[in-house]
Amino acid sequence: MKLIEVDPLESVLPKYVEGTVFPGQPLTANSSALPGPGTKQVNGQLFATRLGVPQQTNLFVSITASSYFYEPQVGDVVIGRVSQVVPNKWLLDINSAVPGVLKIDALNLPGLQRQRDSADESNMRAFLSENDLVCVEMRNNQQVHTRNQRFGRLMNGYLIKTAVYLMNGNRHFLDVNNVSIILAKNGFVWVGGKRIGGDNAVWDDAAQDVEADVMDEIFRVIQVVEARRDAGQDINADVLEEQLKR
Repeated sequence: MKLIEVDPLESVLPKYVEGTVFPGQPLTANSSALPGPGTKQVNGQLFATRLGVPQQTNLFVSITASSYFYEPQVGDVVIGRVSQVVPNKWLLDINSAVPGVLKIDALNLPGLQRQRDSADESNMRAFLSENDLVCVEMRNNQQVHTRNQRFGRLMNGYLIKTAVYLMNGNRHFLDVNNVSIILAKNGFVWVGGKRIGGDNAVWDDAAQDVEADVMDEIFRVIQVVEARRDAGQDINADVLEEQLKR
């Protein structure tokens, strides 16, 4: 039995709040306005440096960060969907104002430490194609990589959308009762069958069947995560381990 990933990422993303500004967007033209948190002044013009809603207190203009959209931080584990395949890289929707960029030389391809060649570059969709889900780590505020077998394409699982502010734990990968859980900092939880190890673990997911008893455990995890999300409660590895104890 295979578990089919449902609800494409686009259908679960929250809508932008009215008045939302994006990094780099010019703000007020008032020359007396002063930069506050989330803004920067260049040649007398204020610009937003984060995604959120602008507010003005006296002369200070600040940006209140969106609690639903993700602000990339180095080292964060995130889940994204491939939105575009361009020469030598993939663009990922990571629930942020800017796309994540996964270069082909930052992808952990099958075969330990093997060199990328021209055949890889001309056949990039064999590894990741449009709408594929992928687990990656932030290298900077836009570039991402898959530095070991824990990262890579995700298949045969279930994607849950949560609010970014609920994802406050430091442990991102969790295995409970033969179920693999990924707690991504950008507001997504991935639940699927436990992966089989080995160099090609990331790329073999499509061939893995999910046993009926494991399927029951997957649905149990989904119910727990969605209940915490709907109640506005934190979602992290410690609380999930406690709630999922037999």
